[in-house]
Amino acid sequence: MRIILLILFLCSAALSQAAIYIVTSTADSDVCNASTCTLRGAINAALSNSGVDTINFNIPADAVNQNYMAGGTGQDAYFYWLIQPNTELPELNEIILDGTTAGSSVAGNPTIVIDGSLAGTGTNQDPMDGLTLSGRVTVKGVAMVYWDEAGLRITDGSTNLVTNSWFGLNLPYGLAAAPNRVGIQYDSEGTGNAIYGTLGGSGNVISGNTHYGVATTSQSKNLVLHGNMIGTDPDGQIAVPNDSIGIWLKGLNHRVGSTNMPLQQNLISGNLIGMQVSGYPVEEISGIEINNNIIGLNRNATAALPNRDGMYIQRGIGFSIINNTIAGNESYGISITNEPKDVNVSNNRIGVNFPGTGFSNGTAIWSSGGAERVVIGPDNIIAKNRYGVRVTGYSTGHTHILRNQIYENDYLGIDLGDMGTDTNDAGDLDAGPNRLQNYPDIQAAQYDTSGNRIQISFSVDSQIGASDYPMTIDIYAADISSEEGQTFLASTTYTAAQYLSGTPVFRTLFADGPVAEGDLIVTTATDAAGRTSEFSPSFQLAGDADFAISCETTAFTTTSAMTCTIDCQADSINGWSEEPVLTCDNPDSQCVFLPSDTISFTQSTVPFTIKLGHQATSPGQYTTEVAATAQLQGGPVVRTEFLEIKQLAVSDYLFKDGFDGIVCQ
Repeated sequence: MRIILLILFLCSAALSQAAIYIVTSTADSDVCNASTCTLRGAINAALSNSGVDTINFNIPADAVNQNYMAGGTGQDAYFYWLIQPNTELPELNEIILDGTTAGSSVAGNPTIVIDGSLAGTGTNQDPMDGLTLSGRVTVKGVAMVYWDEAGLRITDGSTNLVTNSWFGLNLPYGLAAAPNRVGIQYDSEGTGNAIYGTLGGSGNVISGNTHYGVATTSQSKNLVLHGNMIGTDPDGQIAVPNDSIGIWLKGLNHRVGSTNMPLQQNLISGNLIGMQVSGYPVEEISGIEINNNIIGLNRNATAALPNRDGMYIQRGIGFSIINNTIAGNESYGISITNEPKDVNVSNNRIGVNFPGTGFSNGTAIWSSGGAERVVIGPDNIIAKNRYGVRVTGYSTGHTHILRNQIYENDYLGIDLGDMGTDTNDAGDLDAGPNRLQNYPDIQAAQYDTSGNRIQISFSVDSQIGASDYPMTIDIYAADISSEEGQTFLASTTYTAAQYLSGTPVFRTLFADGPVAEGDLIVTTATDAAGRTSEFSPSFQLAGDADFAISCETTAFTTTSAMTCTIDCQADSINGWSEEPVLTCDNPDSQCVFLPSDTISFTQSTVPFTIKLGHQATSPGQYTTEVAATAQLQGGPVVRTEFLEIKQLAVSDYLFKDGFDGIVCQ
């Protein structure tokens, strides 16, 4: 005879008794005694006893009488027991329901399957759910299939935990659906409630359901989900879709995924919509964190396993979308539309996996409608999608796009309004998403090797009122293939006074990333309200400030009493505009620079004239240096032209009629 009450102990904190009940039968009668204990009977017995009771399983492997299923060979060998309640099971409170005590199947499937196909249908007021949890309940190691409403519902209370279970998958391998309407329904306002585990280990698999994998209500709070597979098979390699939404979030302060421990991300792939946040009232959807999930790829993030839309943020206030890999989705990676507010998207990989392999989303991020105060950045990688960031809808929205790595998208990295590049309009008076903010117009840009600096001259044609001042100007090194902002380099400001002055702003800035002469840069302008422009057209960086001088004649013959006037020119390299000072260093010659002693490189070539007076009194070969020195960013730069003077004795000259002593060669 089996001993049903296996352990009886005193809970000193509550001064109450807690028991372990062992289920020995797959029948649905309400009995739990020394000879037979059903699941229904064990639940009722535990509910009548004080303390947190445990329900374990030890059912005979009897295929005729106990709904025992077994088969397969080798790594595909499986077994499980099928429990088919005829009506709804009692609500669980202060119970640990541990299906793992029934033993481990080689194939990895749960060995306790609770099937709702015989339980009938419920009503809106009284839905037909599989298991209902109302506080201090742990469910692990079970499969919930074919329930009219939710495979499992958490109605109330705190510290309800669900782990290591399947919801909506057929047995034994979980390669197709055995659908509930909803895998897990969460209604609680309590704390410490979690649907959790490790990805590919103790996490839940919530797939194949006809509507939602996990759904919450507007009144719910504080749910934690991590380590689950939602929309895939148990290996995370093929799609077993939740036909509508993988996770539908309403309520307050939910957290999806975690970076606290390895493998705490969720895999959310293969669904129609991976995750949706929406509902009414809008004020009761807030404080939601979506952190460190894989959305649209397989478990290893090595192949696409697409949702149609990865993430759909429709309504609510206050969202953090951080550290996720969102790639391979057919339409949108992240869709932020209708009327969400205060959405922060940072440090995600959108369109690539961790090594940087591309798995394109149709559009990486779409910010549209009345979305307000959307901040995309910093530190997102938005790459190798069809479209990068698209901003459409109303001018009242604010989508701030800053300090991301955006590159190699098929179309534009940032696209405002209608598809395609917007050209700047005079005064920026046009209307549209982000007010169709004009991008900066770059007049000049150079690279300075001393300290990895760039020098840039720019302006933004945007009247006061068309844009809110001051603006932030972000500067990026562009990728060669699509000329998008791949590497953030520097930021500076542009004020209303600078706009009104009508002259370009000149800045020398230290670069945060590597950059070199010949690189392409692009810029964005973001007004004070957070409306960011498209990327500017690319501009190629010139090199260090430099110049050269050269003279038309570099060798001539003269006497000590003679002078020679020669024409020289200064060539400005890389468009710089410093003014070098000319000198003549040889004491045997006297230089006079005409018309002045400085040269301005405001033009690419500036001619000047040198009147050279030679002072030597004896014949010989002399060299005179004409030098120009400019104080440039990296320090003084000197360029020299050498003039050769051959001093002859008077008797060595061949005088001709009308010639009195100088020969320029």
